[in-house]
Amino acid sequence: MGFEDREYFRERPAWTGGSQTRSIVTTLIIINAGVYLIDNLLMGPNGPLQTNFRLLNLLELPADFYNRPIQAYRVVTAGFAHSPMGTSPGIMHILMNMYMLWLFGRDVEGVYGRKEFIRLYLGLVIAASLIWALVQNLQGYQPGSAPAMIGASGAVMGVMMLYVMHFPHRKFMMLFIPFPVPAWTLGLLYICMDIFGALGATHRGNVAFSAHLGGAAVAYLYYRSGIRLSKYLAMDFSLDSLKPRPRVKIHNPESRTHGDTEADRILDKVHQHGADSITPAERKILEEYSRRMRQKHR
Repeated sequence: MGFEDREYFRERPAWTGGSQTRSIVTTLIIINAGVYLIDNLLMGPNGPLQTNFRLLNLLELPADFYNRPIQAYRVVTAGFAHSPMGTSPGIMHILMNMYMLWLFGRDVEGVYGRKEFIRLYLGLVIAASLIWALVQNLQGYQPGSAPAMIGASGAVMGVMMLYVMHFPHRKFMMLFIPFPVPAWTLGLLYICMDIFGALGATHRGNVAFSAHLGGAAVAYLYYRSGIRLSKYLAMDFSLDSLKPRPRVKIHNPESRTHGDTEADRILDKVHQHGADSITPAERKILEEYSRRMRQKHR
């Protein structure tokens, strides 16, 4: 298989040399921000429409959603809705979630590629929603007063878990710690906070701790299993699929050079061990070969 034919090379922003394709992380942030703006600025009694209706009411996930199968779509939409302005935690809910998605998601998308990352993210949204609903029903609630959940936190925690597994020793600064801490420490801290919260050790009753832990657990199992969702799920939401396909070019294995073979070896290494596993010299080989391939296929 040629260097330019590999899916994890073609889709990885780190090796495209200035590709104009928008990342999935950026697209997800735009969607979440758009939903938030519509819900807060256009709808509700303070919006231009001056109504009591909120988009949030159609997106949130009630714990008893299974009683109304038509509302099953909410296991996905709840992950794109956040606390309205004027409520707790308000705008900080979406700001923190989108910041963490941006902080960790870019490198995770770089590891798995755009197509695999969007499948993975949506899978984490669904898994976190279902786990939260299951825990709520096991704990019990008053009939007619089923709690509801919103927020991308479960999926974002899953993305952070994958980041920790791939880049455990990268350093971060935290506000309440005066020295850099490795990613694995940051991940462990968040997991412990959610465990204590789920056990009732904290008083933050409006936080879906079980969704956080569910997203992190599913992400860990995904990492350990080595499966790739793109092998089983056909999904392409981009408009690129509507563009004319380029002419098929004949691949002649005999025309490959030593540089081609070396690039294949390095990409196999990236695919198995992550981008941090390659040396500066190997990175230069990939960048040079990427330039030659783009010139070749213009």
